[in-house]
Amino acid sequence: MDAVAAFLAHARGGSTVMPSRGIVPPTGDTSTLFVTATVQVWRDWVLSRADMGTGRLAGLQWCVRMKAIDSVGDSHFLTSFLMAGEAVAGPIERVAIFSRVQALIGERLGLPTSRLVYLLNGEHPEHAADTTSAEALRNLGVQPARIVFRPRRWATPFKPGPTGPSVFVLLDTGRCCGPGCAPLCTCGRYLQIWHLVFLERESDGAGGFAPRARPVVDGAASIEWLDAAASGTFDVYESVALRGLWHQLRDAISDEPAARLVTDHCRTIALLAGSGIRPSGRGHGQVLRRLVSRACAAVDASGADRRIVAAGAVQAAATCVGLGGFPPLDTDARRALDAELVAYGRRVEDARRRYRRRIRSCQSEQATARLVFELKTSGAPLATLARWLEADGVALPADQLDRLQSAERERSRALS
Repeated sequence: MDAVAAFLAHARGGSTVMPSRGIVPPTGDTSTLFVTATVQVWRDWVLSRADMGTGRLAGLQWCVRMKAIDSVGDSHFLTSFLMAGEAVAGPIERVAIFSRVQALIGERLGLPTSRLVYLLNGEHPEHAADTTSAEALRNLGVQPARIVFRPRRWATPFKPGPTGPSVFVLLDTGRCCGPGCAPLCTCGRYLQIWHLVFLERESDGAGGFAPRARPVVDGAASIEWLDAAASGTFDVYESVALRGLWHQLRDAISDEPAARLVTDHCRTIALLAGSGIRPSGRGHGQVLRRLVSRACAAVDASGADRRIVAAGAVQAAATCVGLGGFPPLDTDARRALDAELVAYGRRVEDARRRYRRRIRSCQSEQATARLVFELKTSGAPLATLARWLEADGVALPADQLDRLQSAERERSRALS
């Protein structure tokens, strides 16, 4: 059974399965540009503003998260993913919650629950350690060595809003990086396959936290993570929704991290374009333009044909359409992507001319950083600019560039 079928079979055993929604947050929610979690589209229910007639919701929701975009290709981060979510309102019995998670992982996905590791909130200057979850896990027979604390703030999905400790459920894949490998190691041995947030408290406005009248526990995971774990590959790019495209692009692009980046970006491009978003210089359209530019830059560096970006988006849409509400990529969207590829080529050609004209006059890191910042702002990808600098024997002035970008962000905030 694949991860989607396994989750839905699990959800129907006690939860009301909600329909998926689009990737743009509901009206009135300006906290993020895109939907980032299932709980976000259930916000009014969590905050007791809407009655959905049940104390337990579940569903599949496409999410877009750009925060970790620079890690895509070198990690398990994805800019878009299908989230499986389940939320329960009312008195929270942690033993029952953890038992249900173990049932999903063990009975539905067929994974050994004895290899699960639970990462809990440890003592933090602002919040107490989550000893309640630790006790519940011990009562379920979880070995103490698989209950790990780390200092961390409580989760707050809505600001202002409810808060509480979170529990990351990791699967020990057994792929050890050597002596000293532990649950907090970043080697990839421990794959996150579920995440719980116990929203039991409300800020009292004076630095304290009062108990919520209606506590909610939110549980969720990426279907890609679940699929990677259930298949035994432990690789999100081998999940059902990405495998075909990933294998095709891996053959076309010689550099593996670049092929992974293009695979991820093509899927997200298809998701945004199919949702009616068109490339532009602002908001949602700016994100789509950035994704196209980054994908094209990776393709250019490999020497492959840039048109595989549009072809990859078409294939991604064909693979995912209908899955969790993934939209089709219609003719208008395809034409817009083709036009954006042409526009990207023109922007890069223009940037190349300006770069050649001015680079020799840049006699300091500050001057080089200003040129790179100007060209990047006009639409040339940083990866492409870095490649030009390397060919000319000039180091990328990363620190100076970061300062310029930080100053620009501050100016943007002041104007917003």
